[in-house]
Amino acid sequence: MTRISRASLLTAVLASCCLFTGCANGQDSTGQSSTNRAFNATNSNPKSKLVQPVPARMVNGKPEGLYYMQKMWIATRFLEKSCWYFAPDGTFYENLNTGFSPEDLKAHKGSKGTYKVSGGMMEVTWSTGQTSKAPLEIVQGGFDWDTGSFLPVESFAAGKSIVGSYEGGASIGGGSNSVIVSKSLRLEADGRYTMSGITTATSTSNGTQARVGGESEGQGSWQLDGFSLTLVQSNGTTVQHIAFPFDDEKTPVYPDRIFVGGTMYKKQ
Repeated sequence: MTRISRASLLTAVLASCCLFTGCANGQDSTGQSSTNRAFNATNSNPKSKLVQPVPARMVNGKPEGLYYMQKMWIATRFLEKSCWYFAPDGTFYENLNTGFSPEDLKAHKGSKGTYKVSGGMMEVTWSTGQTSKAPLEIVQGGFDWDTGSFLPVESFAAGKSIVGSYEGGASIGGGSNSVIVSKSLRLEADGRYTMSGITTATSTSNGTQARVGGESEGQGSWQLDGFSLTLVQSNGTTVQHIAFPFDDEKTPVYPDRIFVGGTMYKKQ
């Protein structure tokens, strides 16, 4: 079984905290205060100039568009959750931060590469030169590939509010080595938001247990535009995340869950 080192645990804690403070994805402020920025509590913005992704669908047996992916890593008991964008030109991008324009795609520093489908197999070539090849199985509502389940996603329904409180998190490992992350996000109707997170990592070696943790908080204003959720922090820093609903039409709640910046949140 894969072991999680103490260094890896500390790295995970710091990375989780950065997701809340914006240190990973922070951009320069325009100088406009958060209280003066317009906000949009629904997904209706006819003046938007943001480039939206192509619709999620299968084209000649090949996926295109934005997909939510889940994969269980048995060795570490970690449920990986991410979003993949398959562009029509045969390139793919994992966990885009900002958007889908040519400039956004070119600037993406995360996992990316090219993909092709032939004979029922999909092969991806990462920008590092490594390749992954596995059967592409089209199933109801999406497709399976390389032990991962891919589900097509859509933007938030036009005219519907996403105001509310959400909670999410993740856990990695178990037993003597583990990382537990808990996050909360509240979107107010007046355009304000608050978010917080707590990360705890535990490692046991030679009978000695080490535990580290971190907390983070953030607040400011928010705006939704298509698949883009922009958070303007109280210090003026702007952080932009890819966001989409993960809704169950059988319930009266909308949305039941939202995916924001790599985390799946459940509405409370």
